[in-house]
Amino acid sequence: MVESPSRSLFKKAGFVFTIALSLWAITDENISVGKALQQHEPSLRVFRSLLEVNLLFFCTAAALFVWSKTIGQSTIEALLFQPLKLSGAHPENADRHVYAMTEVNDDEVLQEDDALDADYASDGEVDRQEDLDEKLYIPTAASVANAALNMLFTILVVLFLFTLSSISTAKHSVEEVASNTNSSGLWDLFSRVTAPVFPLLLFLYFLLRAIFPWRRKRSFWAVVFMTMSAPWHPVDFRDGFIGDIITSSVRPMQDIAFTVFYILSGLRGWWSREYRDGNFIDSADASVPAMERSWLLHTVVLPMCMVSPLWWRFLQNLRQSYDSKQRWPHLGNALKYCFAAQIAMFGVFNPDQKKSVLWLTSFVGATLYQLWWDIFMDWCLLVRVDERWKLRSTRLYTKTSVYWIICGANLVLRFCWTLSFVPPRYLNASGVLKESFSGDVKNILGPFIASAEIVRRALWGLLRFEWEATKRYSDRKSSFDESQDGLRNEIELTPMKIKQDEYRKSSNAFSVGHSWKMSSMNEVQIIGELGVYATAFWLIGTLAAAHRGTL
Repeated sequence: MVESPSRSLFKKAGFVFTIALSLWAITDENISVGKALQQHEPSLRVFRSLLEVNLLFFCTAAALFVWSKTIGQSTIEALLFQPLKLSGAHPENADRHVYAMTEVNDDEVLQEDDALDADYASDGEVDRQEDLDEKLYIPTAASVANAALNMLFTILVVLFLFTLSSISTAKHSVEEVASNTNSSGLWDLFSRVTAPVFPLLLFLYFLLRAIFPWRRKRSFWAVVFMTMSAPWHPVDFRDGFIGDIITSSVRPMQDIAFTVFYILSGLRGWWSREYRDGNFIDSADASVPAMERSWLLHTVVLPMCMVSPLWWRFLQNLRQSYDSKQRWPHLGNALKYCFAAQIAMFGVFNPDQKKSVLWLTSFVGATLYQLWWDIFMDWCLLVRVDERWKLRSTRLYTKTSVYWIICGANLVLRFCWTLSFVPPRYLNASGVLKESFSGDVKNILGPFIASAEIVRRALWGLLRFEWEATKRYSDRKSSFDESQDGLRNEIELTPMKIKQDEYRKSSNAFSVGHSWKMSSMNEVQIIGELGVYATAFWLIGTLAAAHRGTL
């Protein structure tokens, strides 16, 4: 008998609550989760990155649930989950199929994977065409929530083991240490050797789960690759939507990059005492862990994790401008990502600039521009009617308060988006590790910036997806009723196009005049102009790096 999704969710939630309660139960004045993580910062980064990814899963499940109840499963399928041809063809130019929504049961999936492995073992290989046309499992809110709970339970179990194994001589009383120095020393050695192993194994486990079985995971990675490979193909709604989500995942990406370097550092990095024996911030001492004074990590890899998502979205907008032969609104959107990248790069490579009036003014100005773009362009939320600003009349969420609440939350949390691009630490020109922000900002905002940005992006996505569905199917409003779910064969992923009349109603200021059009230009002229913008994007960042003496 197959267990119902809701029953499975409640059961797994109970497991998560139990292990969380166990973590609380072992806490006393000598040991706690926080103290254990403070003793070994690389482990803290592993757990933090995985928990942030887990939060992204929960937000995805919540968004899918809301959309399925208000917009319809077939529209979710059509806009987000149409399969790609793995040959590299864009969906617009490839034969597309929209598969039926399928409830994914973990046991059934495992059985199917075993059967597929058996096919490989018996036949040597599976026919490629059959492989491409295989049935696609499209995630539902219940399946994603189940996966998120499984992931959270695994993380908490490993965190529990890590906390227990991190008990050092501090757990023993002074009398015990004095009477049995050898015993406490052995326990401390056991703690140092064992504790870092748990987060490493946890990270490797989820890394393998993200890749294997490849037959089921490659569709996801193909979509990610399409986002990263801009501007070599037309950009549809899904590409841009995934690209925006990636721009909100910079902090987890930086922690994952750090963890990969940490793993590659070998035994010297895994069991380094320097993480436990002192504070290595603002220290030029040779005892600073090798990972924390790595020029390659702090000056190349982490800044690349910061700027790459913005670069991908910037290129996507250039491609949209190329396809539509229009500068507006695509170059206006590209400007948003360019501003964020320059502010972040100057914040990293010229950290003293964060205290300057120019940097702070640029930061506030860029954030206000992003807010304006959210409201009037991404959501088309306000329209000018009878000399007054009002919510647009065509809405798919029944409660008006939903729009105002999301708008207000986005207003408050938008500032976290730009801050999330700046790594919490940087290596200065003298090779000394420094904090990117002052103590007060670090202590208050540090733990919440990444999580707040993921939550903000989820709220942003609720209105962005709703507006895309409204914009495409406003003439078929009845199709969104619960009793009608038959758009599956009519909806296709097409390159993102802006309905200019809708945007004119919203902004009341922008019209596509001759100066915004590139239809009179030939291909070489258009590519040349867009190439200038792409070159300027990197030249400004290179200037910031060269000014610091990095290059």
